[in-house]
Amino acid sequence: MTIYHNTRDERYRKPFGAAKTGSKVRLRIDVRDEKPDRVFVRSWEDGIGETLYPMELVSDKKFYRFECEIVLNRPEIF
Repeated sequence: MTIYHNTRDERYRKPFGAAKTGSKVRLRIDVRDEKPDRVFVRSWEDGIGETLYPMELVSDKKFYRFECEIVLNRPEIF
């Protein structure tokens, strides 16, 4: 399975750069070769632990594209 994500390309991360507290960040990945059953973005915060954000399939044309939107509820490095 081949997975692609480019943090400097707004097709994969929007907005680019810092985002304001309370705003949403959209993340996308492309999966080639085979379709996964489930895809998650995993984050870790000291004192809080792991959070899994489910991604949903938004395209299955040339490859499988998954995305999710994450709301940034507090100032942090994500």
